[in-house]
Amino acid sequence: MNILHITDLHINEPNGVEEALRVAYYPEYFESLIQKISDDLITVDYIFVTGDIVNHAKVENYSHAFDVIKHLADNLKISVDNIFVINGNHDVDRKTGSLSEFKEFSKQFNENKKLLTNGDRFELYKMTENDAILCLDSIGSSFKNGFSSPLDKITKDNIVIKVRQHKINNLFILSHHPAASYETQNQAPFDEEDSSWSEKHIWHDGGDLYKRLSAKSTVNNMAFWFSGDVHRPEYAIINGTRVLSVASSLNIKATTISKIQPQVRIVFANDFNTSKLYFYSFSGHYGTGLEGEWESKNVIAYPVGNDRQNKFEQDKKIADTKSNEIDIIPIPSIKISVIFTELEKCIHDEIISKKLYQFGRFDTNTELTSLSWVSTQGLLGDYSFFSKVIKAFKGKINELIPQGINRENCLLVGVDLWGAILSSRLGAATNIRNCCIAVRSQRDSYDDVERINDTLKNIVQGKKIIFVISDVISTGNSISTTYKKLKGTENSSWYNLTILCDPSQDRDSCFENYTGTYYLCGTVKMPIIEKNKLPDLDMLGANISFLK
Repeated sequence: MNILHITDLHINEPNGVEEALRVAYYPEYFESLIQKISDDLITVDYIFVTGDIVNHAKVENYSHAFDVIKHLADNLKISVDNIFVINGNHDVDRKTGSLSEFKEFSKQFNENKKLLTNGDRFELYKMTENDAILCLDSIGSSFKNGFSSPLDKITKDNIVIKVRQHKINNLFILSHHPAASYETQNQAPFDEEDSSWSEKHIWHDGGDLYKRLSAKSTVNNMAFWFSGDVHRPEYAIINGTRVLSVASSLNIKATTISKIQPQVRIVFANDFNTSKLYFYSFSGHYGTGLEGEWESKNVIAYPVGNDRQNKFEQDKKIADTKSNEIDIIPIPSIKISVIFTELEKCIHDEIISKKLYQFGRFDTNTELTSLSWVSTQGLLGDYSFFSKVIKAFKGKINELIPQGINRENCLLVGVDLWGAILSSRLGAATNIRNCCIAVRSQRDSYDDVERINDTLKNIVQGKKIIFVISDVISTGNSISTTYKKLKGTENSSWYNLTILCDPSQDRDSCFENYTGTYYLCGTVKMPIIEKNKLPDLDMLGANISFLK
């Protein structure tokens, strides 16, 4: 079962000349998307639309919105009966809170479906013999400001009871506001300079309901949640039972300058570890205009909770016993997450105020180049700031060590200069043995005993948990080399702890041997580019190179 998730159409002036979904333009706007899905040999079974169909409650635009969605469905050979829609905050009258026009619009999709039950702010529909769709109104009483609003305990209990009564296998939940966030909430508040961003856009009561709906006593298998609102994509698996899909806006104006392209996602309900993200790549100057075409990429789900890893291990064992039937064993997602969001903002602000960020060419990898550099000396020169970093790392280390593990079975490995300084201080703070290694051993400042050697390899072999400490992960070469040269074993767990790491960069292979990577600041953009895409060094020399 494959689901096309679209959201935030924001149809404003269908007869104007600016927006992509206008009457004169939307068929050609969708043309390469439809072709790309066909080229990817994907059959779409359902379309889920998660709100903000029109802009600023311009209800007269619903008729055009129907044409847009129907056009997409017809070209993907999807029946109207397999389209589900939910309202967003722009679909609600800001003065009265009325949804009457939206409900008339939604009847064109939802009316002929089998309604199992409904109540205040929810409708439950039968989807297949064993699956169901739950449509939730996340706005409720907050129609004046458009934010999500609380669900009282009686309403939540009622929804859970109604779902449980129908003995559902997979539950698909639609709401406009996300029930949770594990990536967006760590970036958007700083990008948008809004400290209350999470309160406005993440539906925390929905998150509590989501947890209850995913309980085995409520649904037999999985609970999928689809939402929009934040105009950013996110895809996560929570404790192996909850799949969260957040999509970006489908519409855009020709005059808009945005680094977040229009996007849609296909979720494979029967193989949800990876989704397919389709994004509109502009060809105009500075990202303006509407010329471009749709492209796609596979997005591995961001894992949250230990159950995800356990489920992977179970799946792998099953795959191993059926090696003749299964050609490819799925690879577990790489876990990369922030340690402490409040400290993240402090670090971000400190880098800006002290002008510690440089943009240029910084070579640390034979194949990749980092286009940025942050002065760790300038950041950690303030001892009080250094102490905050140590305290945060110490807390994460204590959290990651399971009960019953003797700390003599743990090891701190500091990478290069600042990793060595940090691991030495952490060794005293955590009562864990520490050592330091020179990965960038080409530099004359390191002695032979500081380079990776047999003595250190033997020490590592006897440890159950190894924490690799660094100041910055740019291309990921240092941490990847650390594991490979120390010859980590399958019987040990490896973790990265670093101050700076841009999680948006595509370098997952560097983390593949690590159980988790934890950073203090991920909001500082640190672009990584393949060297063959840059001018030769004799034309554009490196600001700093560790490869000489």
